[in-house]
Amino acid sequence: MNLRARIRGFIVDSFFVEELSDDDSFLRKSIIDSLGMLELIAFLEKKFGIKILRGGWLWTGDLASRDADGFFFHAGRAKEIFKVGGHRVGPAEIEHALERHPEVAEAAVVAVKSELASEAAAAFVVRRKGGAVGETELRRFCRELLPAYKVPATITFVEKLPRNAAGKLLRAQIAAPRSGEEGP
Repeated sequence: MNLRARIRGFIVDSFFVEELSDDDSFLRKSIIDSLGMLELIAFLEKKFGIKILRGGWLWTGDLASRDADGFFFHAGRAKEIFKVGGHRVGPAEIEHALERHPEVAEAAVVAVKSELASEAAAAFVVRRKGGAVGETELRRFCRELLPAYKVPATITFVEKLPRNAAGKLLRAQIAAPRSGEEGP
């Protein structure tokens, strides 16, 4: 798969970008002219009483990597990370593996409680038109691409994934059936 096909966009002028490792230690800083951003953040913090800055930086919680050419690849959100048997797992990696299957249109992964490993991955999959792939085949496919602890414990097939007006995946609605609420 061409990794650049997963690019969500470019860093545009008027932003500072600081890259941190998993343990929040500094990796590098890219300084790109910023106009008015700090004033906006100060206003939002004062108006809504929320802490937006962390160490003087806007903390988005986005996880990304950057290649040698400076392209950034969105890898998920820090708050979406869950633990399976002591391993940190991001849903994006599992979703990308599932979406490599030719009969999968899109996938979403959420954490569910597990008696064996405290949490496990639960996948929700939209098949491509005419696709008939089943749970067993998809789990076997994932075992070829992922370590065993990242293979989804359950795979549920859905007609579509819930998204907001901007197209953002609504993970809370996907996880809702697990807590007795209405889901996808």
